[in-house]
Amino acid sequence: GSIEGFALKMRPVRLRKGVVAFAFILLTLAGTWILVSTRNRLKTTRNEMKETTSRPFVSRAQFRLSTPEKVTRKVAEDHEIVEKSEKSKAPTEKNAENVEMIGKERRALEKALDIDRQEFVMNGNRFPDFLTSSEAVIIVVQVHDRANYFRYQIESLKSVRDIDKALLIISHDYYSDEMNKLVKTIDFCRVVQIFYPYSMQFYPDKFPGEDPNDCPRDITKAEALRKGCNNAAHPDQYNHYREARYTMIKHHWWWKISHIFDGMRLTRTFDGFVLFLEEDHYVSPDLISMLNKMSSLKSSACSTCDFIGLGIYDKISDFRSSGSMVHNVAWEGGKHNMGFAMKRGTWNSLKSCTQVSGPEAR
Repeated sequence: GSIEGFALKMRPVRLRKGVVAFAFILLTLAGTWILVSTRNRLKTTRNEMKETTSRPFVSRAQFRLSTPEKVTRKVAEDHEIVEKSEKSKAPTEKNAENVEMIGKERRALEKALDIDRQEFVMNGNRFPDFLTSSEAVIIVVQVHDRANYFRYQIESLKSVRDIDKALLIISHDYYSDEMNKLVKTIDFCRVVQIFYPYSMQFYPDKFPGEDPNDCPRDITKAEALRKGCNNAAHPDQYNHYREARYTMIKHHWWWKISHIFDGMRLTRTFDGFVLFLEEDHYVSPDLISMLNKMSSLKSSACSTCDFIGLGIYDKISDFRSSGSMVHNVAWEGGKHNMGFAMKRGTWNSLKSCTQVSGPEAR
């Protein structure tokens, strides 16, 4: 018969034992359902977190020499999605670490983009704007995080004659409080900071940083295709695959030139020489005067020359006899990239040889 009929035939003691056993079975089934439900919810949360944190702020197709406004719009859209997902996640320890990392990268990137938008000129009230002068020069320094080198370079720039008439642009690919403090110590000329917005610091585990699925540098093309890693079909001319820390330097190099000539409101109409340095270059006091002399010589002796190089990697044993010599040679990137200068016309010629997405292409 039914459970009720069976229970009525039992003695009182047996009845109490039956009730206890039945209650135990119900509690066990309820506990099992709660455990399964909790596991499903945790699995869903992990999948959501994995999907969100692996979503790149920029895709490969969108990685171009963009303006700060374009980058800002893209970052804002992606961060809105991240924030919505973060609010729906369970407060697990792993999730908290991921949120903290995303937040740190986002804050650094937002600060960098804000500085790019402002184009704030430090010491602007102390030194007049000479950019309209025929001998005006812009000095650009590409820096990373080597504060010791940069500190010595600042000291050498301070001794350059007529440095107070130059505009110094510091182009960063790493947001660092220490480097920012060093920039603020510059009190001998007008200074502007810009930040490369596609730094590995802002995208440490996704393109344009190091993606976990990137092809190893020395893997063969056949192995890369079998493995299915990123960009497997396109190794470089030496059959190597992308190394983010090196390609970032090249991309930063292109971006800063594009940004200065075509992007910045402050410099987009400047038609004089722009001199490019790196943070480990130590300059001599005649840096600007020699640039002006070579510019005059270029007009009279080599009107078709595109670049002026003020540095050389070759060791000079007798500087007194060779220090005043000027060489007219074909450009080699590995030999003539130390302290080189060019004008807007050269940049326009370079752009005609490649695909560049800048403000003029909007």
